[in-house]
This record gives sequence, C-alpha cells and structure tokens, in this order.
Amino acid sequence: MKPQHPEFSRIIDVQDLSKGTVELDFAATNDECAALAARFALDGLNGLQGHARLKWLDTDTEVLVEATFTAEVAQTCSVSLEPVEERIEAAFSQIFSASGESAAWEGDVSEDGEPVEPPDVDEGEAEPDPPEPIIDGKFDIGECIAEELAVRINPAPRKKGVEFEGFNEADAANKGAKGPFAELARLKLGKDAKP
Repeated sequence: MKPQHPEFSRIIDVQDLSKGTVELDFAATNDECAALAARFALDGLNGLQGHARLKWLDTDTEVLVEATFTAEVAQTCSVSLEPVEERIEAAFSQIFSASGESAAWEGDVSEDGEPVEPPDVDEGEAEPDPPEPIIDGKFDIGECIAEELAVRINPAPRKKGVEFEGFNEADAANKGAKGPFAELARLKLGKDAKP
C-alpha cells in the first residue's frame, strides 16, 4: 500500500517531457532518508541517489522510465544484533501510462469483455509489472524508486562472518542457560528445571 504522502516524491509533468529522451539525476535529502528509514524499519538510510532516463513509447500515451540507484542501508544483524551496513545497487524499468493500460498488456480482456489469461512466461523470467498510472498528466518516479528499494532490502541482514548456530536442547539444559526455552529443554530432557 502506497503512503498518502510519499516520503521521497519526484513528480514528473508529462508536458515537460520532450519527444526525445530526458535524463534526470536525483538524490534524497537527509529528511527524506530519515522518513524512508522509518517507513522501512531501518536503523538508517545514509544516502539514496541515482539516475533516470525517461522517454515516450510509440503509443504517445506511455512513458518508459529506466532508473539506476544506490542506497546505503543501516540495519541490525539478525543473529548477533550488531550494526550492519549494506550498499544496494539496482537498476529497473517501469512504464507509466495515461490510459491505465499498457499496449504490452492488450488482450487481457476479450472483445466481449471476458478476461483472458496472460501469455505464459518462461521459467525464470520475471513477469512484467503492469503500468503505473499517469494522473492529470503527472506521475511520481520517487515513490516508484522507494518501492523498488523496499523489495531489495535484506529482510534478515547478517554481519559478515556471523553464523547462526541453532538451538541445541542438550547444551541449553546442561550449560545452565536461562530463559523459557532453556527451561523447556531441561524439562523435555528430564533435567531439574532450575539452572
């Protein structure tokens, strides 16, 4: 679900787009980085910058955006709880459409209005994203970039060299570990429940 007020908004007015290719650099401010970090539950976002190329497609109702970006993400290691910093580098493309439908998606509805199955996609090939809308002649590539960043954030970051060793019931029972799981392990193994 998109936020009502995107933290990183870069509105494009299609009237400002020439028929050629438009090049655009972008960088998030400190406030925008802080807001995105809060939205994505990060310890910090220490930079987000990149480049976008925008061009009209043959239909004159669709704009293709090809973007690259880098982001410096700060998280907490899912094993050791130590700080982890990661650099994310990504490239993606997105179509924005004034008609709400892309020419690439024609045939989704038959002439009599019945839905038609989309064409098969080769195994391992990503299915193209549906177009994003151009509303009142404008669209937001900033939110598109933020969403792309979100899917590339590691959900279980791990500090280099740190391995999860697992939970061993016998070790927990024998070593006098504390906590509810250690006590359950001792009970399960028939040990005295007190460490």
